[in-house]
Amino acid sequence: MSKLDAEVLKYLTSTLLGEVDGLSFEGMAFGCSTISVQNKEGGYYFGRNFDWNTCDAMVVACYPENEYASISTVNMDFVRQGAGLASNFMGEKSLKIASLYVPLDGMNEKGLCVSVNMIEDSDIIS
Repeated sequence: MSKLDAEVLKYLTSTLLGEVDGLSFEGMAFGCSTISVQNKEGGYYFGRNFDWNTCDAMVVACYPENEYASISTVNMDFVRQGAGLASNFMGEKSLKIASLYVPLDGMNEKGLCVSVNMIEDSDIIS
């Protein structure tokens, strides 16, 4: 984390959280976020972030016959981990086909959005 990032986090923690014990923007916590909005032309925007370790992400556009078109994001590291040792022998085309079945989130042409967000948490809340 850069010195400037650390200063921003310290400011946000002291200004926005004040005297709330146990809460902080500082540290290595993660929590994915998404947003979906309708634009002025009646279309839709969908955005997300990966608050995760660096990963090999892929954006997948799908245009099936007689179904709604969609766009999604896939963490290809999850695909490779799920395939285990087989991923060493799978070609890039096979990995891309597998990615169609493991999106983390996406939006169809009608604006329906679905997302899998991960947050850092624990079993105990103090």
